[in-house]
Amino acid sequence: MNLLRNAFAAAILFSLAACGQPSSDKPAAPAEPIVAAPPSGPAPVATTQAAVALDAGGLMIVTKDTGSSRMIDFGLPKAQVAAIVTNVAGAPTPESTNSECGAGPVQFIAWPDGLTLLFQEDRFVGWSVDKDAAGKQSTMSGVGVGSTRADLAAAYSGVQVSETSLGQEFRAGGLYGVLDGADTTAKIEVMWAGTSCVFR
Repeated sequence: MNLLRNAFAAAILFSLAACGQPSSDKPAAPAEPIVAAPPSGPAPVATTQAAVALDAGGLMIVTKDTGSSRMIDFGLPKAQVAAIVTNVAGAPTPESTNSECGAGPVQFIAWPDGLTLLFQEDRFVGWSVDKDAAGKQSTMSGVGVGSTRADLAAAYSGVQVSETSLGQEFRAGGLYGVLDGADTTAKIEVMWAGTSCVFR
């Protein structure tokens, strides 16, 4: 059963029809915009001074020693976003494209830590995380793959869970995903925000 569940979760990521536009759970302090040049030459290795945090409006880059954060909003150019995340998370796997998504053709750039970014027309439009992101990628509220339904409810008000063809699918503050069960101890298997390519 676990093998089937893991295979199902993986299938969701690589077939990730478009969800609604997300609302952000940004912290109260305004985030500074990020400006970065497109990468040239070999991809930089991951830096230990910053981390990527998930956000309903995009991604946050968090400086570990100070806790300061900067927002990478949906809509920014692909080259800029890929360069920023590569500088923090290391080199990604080769880019791929799915032309059958309900939202139209989507390009994917994935990292070994379970984070996948989605792009359309050279713009950052969404992200997803799978089982490999457990304990590595989370929101600023600490919610990520492996978090329980109780954790989700504690961090976000108005969590909606419904049974769909994907399983126990949830929506919380602009975040979407699938739980591995219906009770409060059920864990998040996959999670996404922004444009997705989920076939229901």
